[in-house]
Amino acid sequence: MLYRKNIGDNDFSMNKFIAEELTKLMKIYATERDIGRKIAYMKAAAVIRNLDTEIESERDVENIKGIGKKISDKIKELLGTGRISKLEKLQGSEKNMVLGELTKIWGVGPSKANELYQEGIKSIDELRKRTDLLTKNQKLGLKYFSEF
Repeated sequence: MLYRKNIGDNDFSMNKFIAEELTKLMKIYATERDIGRKIAYMKAAAVIRNLDTEIESERDVENIKGIGKKISDKIKELLGTGRISKLEKLQGSEKNMVLGELTKIWGVGPSKANELYQEGIKSIDELRKRTDLLTKNQKLGLKYFSEF
């Protein structure tokens, strides 16, 4: 059964929906500094976005050049259920929630966010108490965090 987003918008595109979900996974892997997976999901999202035809069934996913079996299986799950369980699991993990929040600070990228997490920083408030871990520019980013 092919999942259809329940919206009245005639502009809904299954390819765009799939690419957006793959991009979410790519961003998580980028934050975790898993470069191999980041690149794989980035390429897969681009391939799906640039397909000439709309994906209408699981069979349409099987032989798309540039998409491996694991990503293909995730797309099939998305087609059947409207969600990717791995994405939901990763989005709900404490580490990814913390890294996502820390990278919202101007000057704090994935690498620094990981470093802060390893130092035990789990929130913006905790980081405010440990500004010794930040560079001058990151301190400014933290100072004006709520304004950005």
